[in-house]
Amino acid sequence: MSDAERLDPESMTRAFCEARRRGMDVEPAVLFHDLGRMRARIARIRAAFPAGALHAVAIKANPLLEVLRAAVACGAGLEAASLDAFWGRGRGQP
Repeated sequence: MSDAERLDPESMTRAFCEARRRGMDVEPAVLFHDLGRMRARIARIRAAFPAGALHAVAIKANPLLEVLRAAVACGAGLEAASLDAFWGRGRGQP
């Protein structure tokens, strides 16, 4: 990824300040997911393998529903090493 494709520091600072404004002041953190880059990477991986090869994204490493939906829309599968990872236990899910 070139520097021109990255978010500029001002945008990241604004996102962090918005997180603080919304009450995320206890150990605030902001994560940026570049879905366009993820889609392009999945497309490159799929193109490098024979048709029908399964490529999966780890649910535990990507627990945000919209990230998982985007990966599936690109033809990736989802994988979980355990039911705990699938259900997201420890993060307030069932």
